Amino acid sequence: MKPDWPQVSSKARRSIGQFQRRFRVLNIFYNLFSCCLMILLLPAFIFLFLIVNLNRYIWLVILKKKYPNLEFINSTSVRSAVDNPRNPGILTVLLQVKGSCNIHMFKTQVQRDLLNRTKNGRLVFPHLRTKLSSVWGWYAWDKETASNFNIDNHITITQPVLEDSHIQKYISELVSKYMNPDHPPWHLKIVPSSNKFFVLIRLHHLYLSEEHIGLGDILLLEPEHSSWSNEIDEYLYHENLLAGTFKTPVAIPQVYQHICECFSNFWNELVSVYDPIENPKIQISPTIKTYMIIILITMVSVMKEYLRTESSGVKYIIRRETQRRFITKRLLWRSILETINPLTSIKYFISWSWWFIVMSALQILRTILHIPQYIYWIFLSYHVFRELLYLAKIVFSGPRVSIVILIMLNLTNSFTVLKNYIDM
Repeated sequence: MKPDWPQVSSKARRSIGQFQRRFRVLNIFYNLFSCCLMILLLPAFIFLFLIVNLNRYIWLVILKKKYPNLEFINSTSVRSAVDNPRNPGILTVLLQVKGSCNIHMFKTQVQRDLLNRTKNGRLVFPHLRTKLSSVWGWYAWDKETASNFNIDNHITITQPVLEDSHIQKYISELVSKYMNPDHPPWHLKIVPSSNKFFVLIRLHHLYLSEEHIGLGDILLLEPEHSSWSNEIDEYLYHENLLAGTFKTPVAIPQVYQHICECFSNFWNELVSVYDPIENPKIQISPTIKTYMIIILITMVSVMKEYLRTESSGVKYIIRRETQRRFITKRLLWRSILETINPLTSIKYFISWSWWFIVMSALQILRTILHIPQYIYWIFLSYHVFRELLYLAKIVFSGPRVSIVILIMLNLTNSFTVLKNYIDM
């Protein structure tokens, strides 16, 4: 039986259709206006971004000079920006473990495998011993408090709670209490129970985002492996406010990966052929092309060496790399003379003729054999085009959404102020 829908006249349908068409047209013009407005304001936003970052950098330099005993945290995350005394950003994890707990053995293992863990002669987690303080809006580790560290303040055991019905209430009371600001912001509370015990882990979010401490490190799971664990990736993913808002591109990262692989293979082949360190015979009869490629390889090596060891000066690194590859004025003149040599021109003409006649035929055969690969690239290019259209749509409609959100926030604040005024 068909539902009894209300009857709509043809005139009303035409009116609704005209209204929908006008609304779509107005929506397109509104998106276009918002996008143009955002493009016009983009230089101002970039200028404000540079000014804010410059002020932050200058302010951080001033704070480091004024407080030399503090180790400031340079980065600022969304979680750090919303921290306040009533919401200090403490993460809480409750674990239930079967059996009984030996508190002294637990402290010994934490001291040995977590606090005293070293790598290359340095502590892996040195800030577990230092107090966290906030100075003029910046988080900083107080290095002088490391000498006063006492593990008994961070690993404690409570009286046994025998009934499971009381566990939730007791844990809620423990979590509601603020941590001692004079101690490093982490704590392990052990709550014994019948045939089991609970471990209440509380630590500041900076230990995850800055120190890269994972839950496996705190529970002493596989201490010989790297401390970066899956729960940190999950935490940092959920910390992003835009996580899950848009569809993640799939084809574009694949194309980017293929391009990086091709470029890496090309660069390795270039280095193996033209780098005098890898192929000393290349300097026997160099040309201008060979000389320019050697210069390029040297510049890349200097940049990589400087980024890896910033303690060395740039001039020292340039002199060392040029000496390793025997780059001199004599090599430049030899390259010029070899390039203008008629025999070299004849040799290049023969090699290019051979490539055009023989290699072209082989290239045609290779193209036929690689038809499935070309089909794959066509299919991937189609998906890349669709993802680019999707991203362009987001960029085009994004300013409109931002303007709507700002208007809604202003209206909400206005209504809040009006309500407070009426209540007075």
